[in-house]
Amino acid sequence: LSLPAPGIIRSVRALHARTDTVWVGTSRGLMSLARDDSVAGDDAGWRRLVGSAAPVIGIGSVGDTLMAMTLDRIAWRDPFTGTWRSGVDIGSSLGRLVAFHATAHGAWVGGERGAVFVDAAGRPRHHLRIGDELPAPVTAITSSEQYLWVGTQRGVVRLTLVPQ
Repeated sequence: LSLPAPGIIRSVRALHARTDTVWVGTSRGLMSLARDDSVAGDDAGWRRLVGSAAPVIGIGSVGDTLMAMTLDRIAWRDPFTGTWRSGVDIGSSLGRLVAFHATAHGAWVGGERGAVFVDAAGRPRHHLRIGDELPAPVTAITSSEQYLWVGTQRGVVRLTLVPQ
C-alpha cells in the first residue's frame, strides 16, 4: 500500500508515463512528477496556455510529442523547446470532449458530436460523425493496428483502419 504522490491532492483524470516522468491530468490542470522529484508540480507552460482551472482528461504521446486534452481543446508540447501549443479548435465541431487515445501517428479524440483523428500538432485529419459512422455520442475510444473501437452511448462500433 502506498500513499498518494506528494503534491497531487486533486482529482486525477488521466495518467501517462513517459521515460522517467509521469504526467498527471487533474481536475485543475496538468502536473508532472519525475523520478527524482520529491513533489509533483504544475506545468507552468500548460498553465500559461490553458489556465489553471481547466481539467485535463487525456494525455498521451505521439512519437516524441506529448499531447493533452481538456474538455474543449487539444494541446501539444514541442519536443525541442518544451513549449505548449494549442491545436486547432476541435471542440466547436465535436462538442464537449470526452475520450482520447494516442497512437504512433496521431490521436483519436471523441466528443458529444463525433470523433476526429488529429496529427501530433492537433490538426484534424479524419472525422467520424454521429448519424454517419457513429450511432451516438462517444464515451470511449481506442485502436489496434487494424481496428478503431469507439464506445458510444448506444454500444461499441468497430471500424477497419485503412493504412494511408
